[in-house]
Amino acid sequence: MSVRLVVYGTLMPGESQGGLLAPLLAGAPRPVTLEGWLLLLPEGYPALLVPSLHPQAAALLGPPGVVHGVCCLLGITREAGWEALDAWEDHRPGDPTSLYTRVEVEVEGEVVFIYVWNPLRDIEQLIRRATWARAGRFRGEALYQGEGVG
Repeated sequence: MSVRLVVYGTLMPGESQGGLLAPLLAGAPRPVTLEGWLLLLPEGYPALLVPSLHPQAAALLGPPGVVHGVCCLLGITREAGWEALDAWEDHRPGDPTSLYTRVEVEVEGEVVFIYVWNPLRDIEQLIRRATWARAGRFRGEALYQGEGVG
């Protein structure tokens, strides 16, 4: 069995941690877009906020925009094979101190997994520390093609 994972930052092919995905790929990644807010942390990696999990972001950042990423078919199952990716993304279910959480969302009509900023963490503090873009693309520790970069 295989699953789909959308990535939008350092895990994308050609980015600094793209090699973590390479052994798991079961098909060619394809470009996708999704609705949300892409933020760049001072440490050089992005955080994604999505309306369904981070509703308070709209009051702080305005309406969501278009985030560019890639959808990867992975040769793992819903239950097993996530260890390296979860460790890299600091995903620990239910832990309010983990940075990201792996969730299922609909992207371009398809249910996929994606790592988003942990909604149990302080969103206002994240926004104060980050550069953000309503319409954004992550490349090499920077946001490009962003409108409203703050």
